[in-house]
Amino acid sequence: MTLHIDGRELVPGGRFGAAALLLPLLFHILHLEHVFMPTHLPLIALGFLVRPHVAKATGVLVLLISGALTSIPPFYPPIAPIM
Repeated sequence: MTLHIDGRELVPGGRFGAAALLLPLLFHILHLEHVFMPTHLPLIALGFLVRPHVAKATGVLVLLISGALTSIPPFYPPIAPIM
């Protein structure tokens, strides 16, 4: 069984992944992070639009990139692997 990722799924994965990275930064700039952190909303919406393996890969990549760039979620203590 081979995994075939179609371009029609890759484009929403990139867009929703970028939204999952940029929305928390925007909320932090506007000082709204104490009210709401919208990290997971684009990823949940992506799960309804594409196949599960594309949504899962996007979620893992967003978590790792966000942890590397902003240290949220932190890698130590191990919160990122638990998520």
